[in-house]
Amino acid sequence: MTFPNGFHGIKKIFTSEILDLIASVCMIVFAVLTIVFLASAEADAAGGAIAGGLGAVAFLLAALVLSIIAYIFKLIGIKRAGRDEERFNTAFIFAIFALILTIVSSVIASITGTNSIWDDLIKTIATLFELLVTLYIVNGIQAFGERLGHEELVQKGRTYFIIFLILYILRMIASVIPVFFGANETTASISGTMLLVSAILSLICYILYLALLGKAKKVLKTN
Repeated sequence: MTFPNGFHGIKKIFTSEILDLIASVCMIVFAVLTIVFLASAEADAAGGAIAGGLGAVAFLLAALVLSIIAYIFKLIGIKRAGRDEERFNTAFIFAIFALILTIVSSVIASITGTNSIWDDLIKTIATLFELLVTLYIVNGIQAFGERLGHEELVQKGRTYFIIFLILYILRMIASVIPVFFGANETTASISGTMLLVSAILSLICYILYLALLGKAKKVLKTN
């Protein structure tokens, strides 16, 4: 194994993404149970309301815990891979910045009780940092491929780098349309359509990202 730290680091990043996926599923179940809870409450069905409410809380807590564990795994993985490839060290710095900004945004939202323009700005910057984390991880995987002479991994890294960049641009365009052109029915429709396309692309990119991490993990293990 030429890059043991790279292998173990990417393995942890891969695990963090799986945990994050499970957390997302828990959030979906939480949303469904919340709807059941509200419907049962309106229908005066005490048993269904209690069961739905307790279930919703359980899945919400599970999602929060899994998300925290996933991010810790991600940070550890990025830092470990950085011992073999410098690009991961840059990704680690951006990941820390993104975490700090996310915490600051949550604090601001809890204090003000509403989403202020500063809160939106901080969230946008945090999202940008998260994109840079992903791009540097992809770029780091590409670098491993180049150093190992593995052309398939190099090509996948280049392709996914472009895909993630395009995805972020689409998200940004969709979010700024109402700001610069006014929030009317036309812009809302255009922005909504682009957000839907962005959501579909996000799912596709997430699958491709997992595939890339899995491929990198396999290549690093056998070389």
